[in-house]
Amino acid sequence: FPFPAPDPRTGLPALEATGAALSEARARFMVEMDQGLTKTYNALKDPACSDARVLELRRLHEALDRAVLAAYGWSDLAVPPYCPATDPDRAALKSFTDEVIDRLYALNAERAAAEAASTPAATTSSAKRRGQSTGGTKDSPKQGAAKAKRGKKGGGGQGELF
Repeated sequence: FPFPAPDPRTGLPALEATGAALSEARARFMVEMDQGLTKTYNALKDPACSDARVLELRRLHEALDRAVLAAYGWSDLAVPPYCPATDPDRAALKSFTDEVIDRLYALNAERAAAEAASTPAATTSSAKRRGQSTGGTKDSPKQGAAKAKRGKKGGGGQGELF
């Protein structure tokens, strides 16, 4: 997926601060509970878990999602609950995930087109070295698989975007 700024080295202080706050809170929680990431995220994804520290970690994940959206300029999207407990929450999460993936896909295409337009010879020879097509709109096998996967009805399992 494309980074929020065309140059991935671009600093994003608000996003970095939000990520650091989540990382620090999660580390404290894991030390206090004497557990690793798997047990921690099992608790975060369990709608029945109402531990105040878990609720705070969920809130921080939602804040991180908002910070990422802001970095991309997509603050128009509403962040769904990190741990959906109802059918409407699950539907909101699926819709959110689909929209973010669609926007990332479009942004990637825009940046690729801009790069190709600015350096056609370098892009063409670089793509040929990697064995990629340099023209047309046909999806690569990975892009086609990603589109097909997004089109399937999902069930909130491991490996989803959020």
